Amino acid sequence: MLVFSTCVLRLFDDDNTNKISFRNLARVAEELGETIDDEELQDMINQADRDGDGEINIDEFYRISEEEGQLPRGPLLRRRLLRSSTHLCFSAESRG
Repeated sequence: MLVFSTCVLRLFDDDNTNKISFRNLARVAEELGETIDDEELQDMINQADRDGDGEINIDEFYRISEEEGQLPRGPLLRRRLLRSSTHLCFSAESRG
């Protein structure tokens, strides 16, 4: 699961920081056609951000992936973002 999470994290992490920033999350949501206000995006980051740096690292992302439907706010949105990014990840891997 960690290799999979790393692959999906890379889809978000277009600036190669090994973290998901607010900007990364907003970009992916927009690319997926999701209309999400800044407050909801920041709330998603705040819920996942265990170390308090304002971004989501691989360990935090792995935890989200494992608990995707159990987080208190916006689980449907998280599932949609994860499913969409999962599809993109597997498509990219199958192309080689």
